[in-house]
Amino acid sequence: MFLPNLHSLVLNPAEYVENATDTFCKIFRLSKLKYCKIKYQIKIDEDPLPNYFNECDYSSVEHLIIDARFPYGSLNSLLYCFPKLHRLSIDCLVYSRYEDNESCPIRLLKSLKHVSLKLDLIKFNKFEKIAQYFFRHVEVLRISTHYDAAYLDAQQWENLITSYMPSLRIFDIHHDGFGSVNGLTYHDLIDRFTSLFWITKQWHFTHQHNWRERLNSGVFYSTQPYR
Repeated sequence: MFLPNLHSLVLNPAEYVENATDTFCKIFRLSKLKYCKIKYQIKIDEDPLPNYFNECDYSSVEHLIIDARFPYGSLNSLLYCFPKLHRLSIDCLVYSRYEDNESCPIRLLKSLKHVSLKLDLIKFNKFEKIAQYFFRHVEVLRISTHYDAAYLDAQQWENLITSYMPSLRIFDIHHDGFGSVNGLTYHDLIDRFTSLFWITKQWHFTHQHNWRERLNSGVFYSTQPYR
């Protein structure tokens, strides 16, 4: 891939991709590239293989969209290659049985302002680690997740935002699933998102139940987060 003056790129391979490392490394060599959207598919019943970016160049990309199932364990090494990243969107950040790539050094992404993540079986403590490493300067955060009730713990969110995301202006969350933590019911949990911290931020939320008989689960989401 030799396109030295390319500023914008959209990639959509027709065939299944087993490992995207080679594709990403070719993208990194495009020294003028600012916008990149990559869409690929893996077989639905397979774990995405880890991607290793240690041998890749640093990328000039400022806006990165990954429309694919991308393994959580490869995120550290991927973001290390994007020192100028301003916007990040990953359609499906997935749990993988492969170990996290924690040996990769952490890069403080001072330009990263907008993040959108759809999380698949990523527990809150794993997301928390991402935020602690990379989201210090993030102003807009949109996440969609399900199942793990820890995402409904308002105090955990308050601690994380206060300590590691002090610049956050817009918080857009969508959680679908059960909610029960330390004996607290679903409504006990979501009612805690009305404390002074959330009121001061002017972040408001609502919820819906899938079935009237199942009041311990539902869809919890932000209302008018981009007003």
